[in-house]
Amino acid sequence: MLRSSVILFTALLAFIFLKRKLHRHHLTALVAIILGIFLVGYAGVINSKNEASTSVWGIIILLIGQMSGAICYIVEEKFLGDFDDFDPYLMTGIEGCWSSLMWLILLPILNVIPCSNEDLCQGGYIENSLGALQEYGKQPLHFLWTGLVIALVPIFQSCGLSITKLGSAA
Repeated sequence: MLRSSVILFTALLAFIFLKRKLHRHHLTALVAIILGIFLVGYAGVINSKNEASTSVWGIIILLIGQMSGAICYIVEEKFLGDFDDFDPYLMTGIEGCWSSLMWLILLPILNVIPCSNEDLCQGGYIENSLGALQEYGKQPLHFLWTGLVIALVPIFQSCGLSITKLGSAA
């Protein structure tokens, strides 16, 4: 539920930076989202089995991540709005290439950074690619699910960017 806060942040940033108008039905939806976010966040802190401060930090980190996502949506909308000939499918491909390049650089680095917290890191390192491949070997069906994700994420992203180009990110 807290992930839906990206809608709130996107609408707020579109209002501030893109000068989008928020009508009564937009504001009603945003109030409902704020109420839902508050109730879920409050319930998460109250019902937490561990320290409440850990839950609060988790919520803060999640909201920062959602704000980062909203910033990306607004930047995408700005690009797609300012450049009429900018194709959403091309933008999806560019984002995919940058993501692949980033992981090709980061994955080997994360595989050698030690980590002593077994709850957070398994195998003694931040990332354990060899361990992940061993787990895939135990459950070959994971290859199918991974293939489906690899095939569906670009479709999902392309649809989202097409909607952003024709409508808005919010």
